[in-house]
This record gives sequence, structure tokens and C-alpha cells, in this order.
Amino acid sequence: MKNRMMKSVMLGAMFVLSACTTTTVVLVPDPDGKVGRVNVSNRESSQLLAQQGQAAVVGGKTATIKSDTFNAARISKTFATVLQNEPLPPQRFIFLFESGSAELSADSQSTVDAILVAIKERNSCDNSVIGHSDRTGTPRDNEVVSRQRANAVARALVARGIGEKCMDIRYYGDTDPVVRTAAGVSEPRNRRVEVEVR
Repeated sequence: MKNRMMKSVMLGAMFVLSACTTTTVVLVPDPDGKVGRVNVSNRESSQLLAQQGQAAVVGGKTATIKSDTFNAARISKTFATVLQNEPLPPQRFIFLFESGSAELSADSQSTVDAILVAIKERNSCDNSVIGHSDRTGTPRDNEVVSRQRANAVARALVARGIGEKCMDIRYYGDTDPVVRTAAGVSEPRNRRVEVEVR
């Protein structure tokens, strides 16, 4: 949720491109349609933007922040250059594992291929590889297997030409499940490695 809100705010901040004497901030949705919130303020006033298309115009002949509204067509026309240069959003990939195993499945190759495409599209050297486990083992065993899983995915990417310096490799054992379970419960969706390409 935090990332989605930050994306909306950041996009709004990217739209702070107007004439030298005024600044315009427009709140736009994330690629998934979520809209965050941003408070625009100066010494004289402030305005909370919380709905898609809401805008605040600061500067000009008055210190008061003026409200405005932008529809999609107006955003496209006013900020065409910014939109053309906007980076691609992060892309996420999931590898699933058998219980107690850090071995990549035969299907994993297509996921590795898709990650390589995403990295190339973004010319990225900012990627995370994060290992997880379910709660079938001890916390220590689960930490070890999550590390092994993250390293297995990282090795597969390195073997295809991705530099290790372009990967943030982490592991969390059973502490960050997709599905919360009691200790000892096997949950395939928790036995995973998440890769994010930014």
C-alpha cells in the first residue's frame, strides 16, 4: 500500500512542471488504479489532494494555492513530455518451491526469461530477490531454506548474464507469509522467491 501511495505522490510530483512562476501538482492513479494522497502547502495555505485529477496550482501573482481539476485528456496534453519519459513501473515475479527444497522447477526457466526481458526493457540494475518459506520446519531451518531459494534464483539470473551487483538478495524464512498459517502447516504459496525488477 505504501508503494502505491508513493507512486501516486511521485507521479504528482513529476507533474510539477509548469511555467517558471507557477507550480502545478496533479494527483494521478498508479498503473493498478490506486490513488494516494498528497498535501501541497506553502507559507500562506495548503491543499490536500485525495482524488484522481485533483490539482493544486502554487505561485503566480498570489501566494494562495488554487484548486484545479485535470481529466485524462488535459493531463495527456499538458504533460505529454513527462508522460513520454516516465519510467516503466516495477514488475514482480514469483518462483514456487517444493517443501524443504531450494531446487528450481522445470517451469522456472520461462520465469527467468520473463525477468530478463523486464530487466532489458528497463535497462535495470535495481532488482530484489527475496526468499521465503512456509512453517513446516523450525524457524532456523526455514531461514536457511529461504536463503537457499533466494540464492538459487540469483544464480539462475547470474548464469544468464545479470550481474550480482544488480541484485539485492534477502531472505525472511517464515516471517513474511502470503498466507498466515499455524506452525507446522504446509502452504505452497509461502514457499517462494519474489523478484522485483525496477
